[in-house]
Amino acid sequence: MHQPDVAALLAKDFLLVKIDQDRMVGGKELASQLREGQGGGIPWVALYNGKGEKMATSSGPKGNVGCPVDPHEIRQFMNMLRIGAVNLTVKELAALEASLTEHGKKIRAGQ
Repeated sequence: MHQPDVAALLAKDFLLVKIDQDRMVGGKELASQLREGQGGGIPWVALYNGKGEKMATSSGPKGNVGCPVDPHEIRQFMNMLRIGAVNLTVKELAALEASLTEHGKKIRAGQ
């Protein structure tokens, strides 16, 4: 999410807010509240609309996909982005998916 080309695309529709559970006062409590008590590792991602309503999270059928590596995780993450996307084009979403796929291949290969 912090690679310049990826961050620029995500910024078209999303405001990224990081909650550091270990360094922020009340961070663990807030994270637990947002996750509604679910565990599942970090990073964990939630999308909210402008009214503060939760639209989607990175908690998928097989667990948290906050850092998607495997194909099913990438699909879950992309579905989440599509739910929240307003300004991203189909081409830009495809570029994000390609970036995740490439990153996943590198991680799985141990690079």
